[in-house]
Amino acid sequence: MEPLTLKHIRLLRGPQAARLDVNLTNIQVIILKLCVFGKYTIFGPSMFKIRDLKIDPDNVFITFKVGFQKLDFRRKYQINAQILLLNIVGDGDLTGSFLGYDSDCLMKSQKIVKNNNTYVNFEKMKIKIKINKAVLNFENLFGGDSVLGSASNEILNSNSDFIIDEIKPVLEDSLSDLFTRIANKITLKFTYDDLFPNN
Repeated sequence: MEPLTLKHIRLLRGPQAARLDVNLTNIQVIILKLCVFGKYTIFGPSMFKIRDLKIDPDNVFITFKVGFQKLDFRRKYQINAQILLLNIVGDGDLTGSFLGYDSDCLMKSQKIVKNNNTYVNFEKMKIKIKINKAVLNFENLFGGDSVLGSASNEILNSNSDFIIDEIKPVLEDSLSDLFTRIANKITLKFTYDDLFPNN
């Protein structure tokens, strides 16, 4: 499941005086192992928690919530932006984290018959993501100038909402594909009666 690779993202907004042009490629949501006082905590797309699970067995209609404490990612970037009075330019590596990630999920299915047995096949999952905060670090801004790079990263992080808004649809689509594949791998190994024996 790790790394979870996302599609190319292009952020292009605003007039010349307040423009934002960011090109993000090779985006990977990764697993991170953190050691604090000898105790390891693992973060990543496979470390999700499911809650509020509700199932309609007659229609095989499922709703639930998925949460991640933290999602770390890395990618390549190119940026040319005018924010306040600062013209931010650069290209290189971008690392960051999504904090307080939560999502509402809905899965519909169809019953299919194979060899006189009924199976469940899920349609593409619908997912709506909420991200409380993003922490970003653009490396090599202004050709690696540490002072300008640090100031620019501070400005970009204080305005990270626009980046979250652009990334969310791509993340939703990728996670939807991932969870749908996982669900269908499970359900296609069992008949409907195996999954819902008392229905």
